[in-house]
Amino acid sequence: MENLLNVKEAAEFLNVSEMTIRRWTNSGTLNCYRVGGKRERRFRAQDLQMYLERQTRQSTEINNMIPLGGGNPLAPDGTHLTHLCMGISESLDIGSTYLGEGLARQETVLLVAGKDNLDKMLNRLESSGVDVGVARNQCRLHLS
Repeated sequence: MENLLNVKEAAEFLNVSEMTIRRWTNSGTLNCYRVGGKRERRFRAQDLQMYLERQTRQSTEINNMIPLGGGNPLAPDGTHLTHLCMGISESLDIGSTYLGEGLARQETVLLVAGKDNLDKMLNRLESSGVDVGVARNQCRLHLS
């Protein structure tokens, strides 16, 4: 049978207060087991270790934020985003800036648009200094 830690021991393990441990378990952030007639909280050392690793991973992700372009909002690297627009003018303005910045950072870009809008976007990219032919030849710009 595995030894379970009480609230005080869990707090020492995670280097936080006992009140913090209670808040985290009440919110569901930290897993606990309720035992005995008083339903006292108990913790597995393995669960506490996994909690620490998850917090470390989340902290690392926050520190690995990358600019997205178009005003440089930040998001964790690998984030999957989309842009919906009200019209072609907005799409060209925002889209060409976003795509151009991605290509300038040597990222792979996929542009999905209807034929007319695709031509307009490629022209906008070219007029902003992007060599569309080179980007396509280097397999960094994909069209659909």
